Formats: sequence, structure tokens, C-alpha cells
Amino acid sequence: MAALTLKAKPLIPQFELNYPDEMLMTDKNLTASATIEGTAAKAISGDVYYTNVCRVDKTLTTDVKVTAPDGTAITTGLNYQWQKWDGTEWKNINSNVAGYPDRYKPSADTVNCKIRMTVTVDGYSGTLYGAEKTVAPAPQPAPDAPQLTANSDTYTSAVITNHTAGLEYVYTDNEKAAPEDIGMSAVSGNIITGLENGRTYYVYARQAERTGYSVSPWSKATSIYMGDSLHSLTLVDGDGREYPGADRV
Repeated sequence: MAALTLKAKPLIPQFELNYPDEMLMTDKNLTASATIEGTAAKAISGDVYYTNVCRVDKTLTTDVKVTAPDGTAITTGLNYQWQKWDGTEWKNINSNVAGYPDRYKPSADTVNCKIRMTVTVDGYSGTLYGAEKTVAPAPQPAPDAPQLTANSDTYTSAVITNHTAGLEYVYTDNEKAAPEDIGMSAVSGNIITGLENGRTYYVYARQAERTGYSVSPWSKATSIYMGDSLHSLTLVDGDGREYPGADRV
């Protein structure tokens, strides 16, 4: 019987290796890395433009340019969201133009508020932010010039015959003065009092400021001359007796 020969293998020392967690390439890390890279690769770029003034009497329209990461233009799947600044943060508000989510018509109660529009795209990451716009009040046109009638009994007052609620009236005896100059006298109601005989006065009107609307320019001036006072006269004869049937003038 042949003899058996046994060869012993050298013992290999066993070591426990410890690595920081961030060095371990686990499935979880790989998945997270892929997600991040995938998000960045699908981020949109572009601009949001406003194509008219942001004012109460106007519909604010926009022009949006969106570009994919590969440089191609994106024209579908766009989502528009209007926002209003509440003093602390941007709050979402709805478009109030039916059928046009990329348009917004400011209301009177939004004057001096800041608004903006944001854009996202289905299937892409990232958000485009339009510049903030401050809502301005709507202008008002100058009203018609006042129409005046003098009080023919004393010529110290005049009536504004087309007086209109919501208008402001001022007057002056200085023909060269502008209506916004200091020294103009305000009119309360439809009667101008305290006028003097033998003088010419100039009266202006404008639409007063109201919610959502700014004060209007002044109207053209209407002038009125305040003549001398008239007294009642009676025709009499030499004896001081009134003529029968004589008219008083």
C-alpha cells in the first residue's frame, strides 16, 4: 500500500475591514445617484415675458420660451401658475381669464400688490419664474369742463349746472394759474360762494381718486364774469306815484 503524503496549507490571517458608510457602494447609493443625475438632465430653462402693462384696466399677457436640456423648444405640457406676494411669501392665485391660464386681469383690490407667473412642464424638472410686477391703478380721463350760471340777484355766487358726484372742483380769479397750484379754492357742493362783483373766475373739474383708479387730469377751465349787483327799480311820476301797469326792472 502506497504511503500518503499530507501537505499543510499555510494559515491566512483573517482581518475585519471597516469603511466609512459614504465609501460603500450599495444599491441604495447607486439608485439615489441615478435619480439626482436624471433630474438634473431633465431640467428646463427659458424665460417668462410680460407683453403689456400690469394695470387694473388691462389683461396681463405673457410670452413664455421654454427649452429642453438638448436645446429644443418645448411648446406642449406647459403648466402656468399665477402668484401674489402676501408680504411674507408667494401664494398661488387662479387665472381669472377663462380659457387662458397664462393671462391675468388685475382687480381693483390688487392695486400696489406684487404678482408673478411661474411655469413648469410635464415630464421635466425645474420651474421658470417671471419677474414680479406691481399692479398699477387705472387712469381716468379728464371730465368735461364745468358749466356755470351766475346768481343774477347778487353776482356773488355761481351754480355748477352739470355738477357730478365723484368730481372735484376748484376755482381761482387768476387766469394764468394752473389748477394744481397753491391758492386754488375747493368747491363744496354745486354752488360756488364768496365771489366778488366785477371779477372773472376760472373753474376746473377732475375725477377723484377711487379704489383701483388714479385721479384724472384737470378739465379745461370755464370762466365766468361776476357782474354788478342789480337792484329792483320802479317807474314813478313826478309826484312819486307809480305808473299803472309799469314793469319792475
